[in-house]
Amino acid sequence: MNERRLPRGWPGLSGVGASFALSEYFGGAMETPEQLTHFRDQYNAWERDVIRTYGWAIQYVLGDEDGPPFAYTVGLSGFDHPELIAFGLGQQNSAALLNDLGERVRAGETLRHGQLVSFAGWAHHAVLVTVPDSSEHLLGANAAYRSTGGPAIPALQAVYNDVGGRFPWHDGYTIPSEIQPVLGSVPSG
Repeated sequence: MNERRLPRGWPGLSGVGASFALSEYFGGAMETPEQLTHFRDQYNAWERDVIRTYGWAIQYVLGDEDGPPFAYTVGLSGFDHPELIAFGLGQQNSAALLNDLGERVRAGETLRHGQLVSFAGWAHHAVLVTVPDSSEHLLGANAAYRSTGGPAIPALQAVYNDVGGRFPWHDGYTIPSEIQPVLGSVPSG
């Protein structure tokens, strides 16, 4: 098993959630049902340990021809708060952004749809957008916190602006929608 690292991302951010990518953990293909079962058991144990230690974990999902890479939290539901997701930032930047927001939740802040957030050490801002159905992207968080037969867990997407300060719903936005799709409704105002 590879050593587990806690990416810190941008200078000045003090995130404590751990980040995990399948490619870092499992070097080869999972060729048998036994290997898959072993991986799931090890992953679930890792995730429980990280959540117990830090309050949340971050699941990073590699991009492919069907969609961009993204990362989401698993554990903010334990703070009675929506989980968080961000697209197209890469593993370290995603971890930094989500850990910064997770620290705000731990400190008692309730993040809400339409809220504009800024980050120390990062020129971009993000607007939080309610995710209408988190079951499509936040598989691990739903597996951990969704009640059997219940609705998908609440989640917010951190949608970041481009270098010109524009968001995807503004004219002239320069980041392709394939990199940062917006899962929910555009905030008014």
